[in-house]
Amino acid sequence: MAPRTGLGLAAALATLLAGSATACRPSTEAAPAGESGAATCPDTFVEEPRPTPGRTGQLVPEGADAALLCVYPFQPDERTGVYRLGKVVADVKRPAQVVEHLNALADVDRTAMSACSLMAHDQYQVILGYPANTHTIARIDYNCGTASSAGAVRALGRVGDLLAFWPDR
Repeated sequence: MAPRTGLGLAAALATLLAGSATACRPSTEAAPAGESGAATCPDTFVEEPRPTPGRTGQLVPEGADAALLCVYPFQPDERTGVYRLGKVVADVKRPAQVVEHLNALADVDRTAMSACSLMAHDQYQVILGYPANTHTIARIDYNCGTASSAGAVRALGRVGDLLAFWPDR
């Protein structure tokens, strides 16, 4: 067996690094198709344990032609963990940008996952409508700092950046 030269070692290291860089790139896998029916806000938002990431790729499908923000205000006298729908705000001007923003959110760091620590905040869901009379729900959990849809979970760095799409909220 011939001894490794500096050039051979450099080539092997470059190959290894190229392979690991490819493994770290975000997946471009499309999100599952939406559910059938018109885009409407659910009547309630029920707190759940911190979602566990189960799917990679896009958070929500592209091609939305409507984006509803469902606002569930915090009410201290309500049953713990259940929020009632308080307001629906539509945005049909920039649904593609809402989708782009949601799909650009970073993956949740599985090693740093902890309990949902923020309490007493309004909660939100984004309902995206599509031309074929389908919709997708992106659950925006302010307490957990996550956005989730169909098994994919993303970290919300700043909830306000997403909410800015609906200035009349």
